[in-house]
Amino acid sequence: MSLEGVARDRVLQSLKSAVPRGLNGMVNEIRSMRQSGEPISLANFLSHSGLDLEDVYSHGRSWSDVLEFAQEPLEHSGLYETALRQACCRLLHLDDLARLEDYIDWLAKPAPPKTNQLENTKARQLRMLLSVMTTSIPQMKLLTTDEAAMVFWTHAQVRTELIELFGLLKERIQHLGYVMSEKSTIPLRVHARYSRLEIQAAFGDSAMGVEEHTETQVPSWREGVKFMHKEKCDVFLITLNKTEKRFSPTTRYRDYAISRSLF
Repeated sequence: MSLEGVARDRVLQSLKSAVPRGLNGMVNEIRSMRQSGEPISLANFLSHSGLDLEDVYSHGRSWSDVLEFAQEPLEHSGLYETALRQACCRLLHLDDLARLEDYIDWLAKPAPPKTNQLENTKARQLRMLLSVMTTSIPQMKLLTTDEAAMVFWTHAQVRTELIELFGLLKERIQHLGYVMSEKSTIPLRVHARYSRLEIQAAFGDSAMGVEEHTETQVPSWREGVKFMHKEKCDVFLITLNKTEKRFSPTTRYRDYAISRSLF
């Protein structure tokens, strides 16, 4: 369909105004679902409202916040409920099928897995989740992975929400990932998306001389290259899509891969 510029803008604005992106609009959608007898779940809500996951999780909001505002029954809250709900939006990028399935399986159980009962790759996956979810909670920074997991698992509503979210993220995967042949023990897959914290946790990055699972959080990293002591390799992070907002004309380099071994 081809539209003249002004007509196109009016049509798009009309479509935007018809979608209930604000919290009040979302609550009204839930009330409508409730009256019609439709089961209230995150998947049904997105289908009913026409919203995307990014709409629900904008402005630090979580699906649990929407349900609470709509006075829907929730699981019991934990000590760090607010911070953990706000952290859920940091996981919308997950597109690694194996990791999503492990997380769903773990979160459905009343107690977390123990790192000493998991193979090292799986233990790092657990730390990847916890490092992202607890990064804004100062009290959790000094805990071991197992201690942080025990605290995290007491937040039943957050776990319930993540199970729903991860189920939907599985359906959004549009690529095939595969294990890195050079580092098959690292829980990262080629073509999948990861945050910096997840990458560090996947490589077992920790303070010098400290076992990785004795701390939940990863060390600070601001530069583009970092030597990972546990795996004896360098990791390079390159920003390929450089926007005008974040990069000046003198730093907006045209980076690209020349070959499999030269960048």
